[in-house]
Amino acid sequence: MEENEKRRNVELAYLSLMLSGKKVSECELASEVLKISRAKGEKSLAMLVQSSIKITVKVLSVVLEESSKRYVITFRQIGGDSDETIRSERTDGRRGKDVMQLWGRDLKNHICILFKHNEESKDPSKSGGFRVAPYVIDLGLQKN
Repeated sequence: MEENEKRRNVELAYLSLMLSGKKVSECELASEVLKISRAKGEKSLAMLVQSSIKITVKVLSVVLEESSKRYVITFRQIGGDSDETIRSERTDGRRGKDVMQLWGRDLKNHICILFKHNEESKDPSKSGGFRVAPYVIDLGLQKN
């Protein structure tokens, strides 16, 4: 990390603490800097969402697949004519609670903005990787 980026992270952390009304101590500042560094990490949810493709869909079903610890989401893209499926991130991973909060609710027949990206596979036979939906924005039930 470059010196300028380090300074910027400290400035952002200081501003964040000031705006939240928290006391700006060295420990609080260090903790906030670490949060900023994690959020800017390549595998952070924020960075995944930024590099994902956004599509507007009607969710047809969301089912937890016990064998993979992932939700299987069946959807139809708005304006599309065929159903598709995509999997969530793992519910037993480091973002498991967030995954359950996003996908463990009733989204059937809801219009959503679905974020999808290709995740690299460790299996050499799956060189293209696999599609994952790391995030969703619920826009509400479809109006007839």
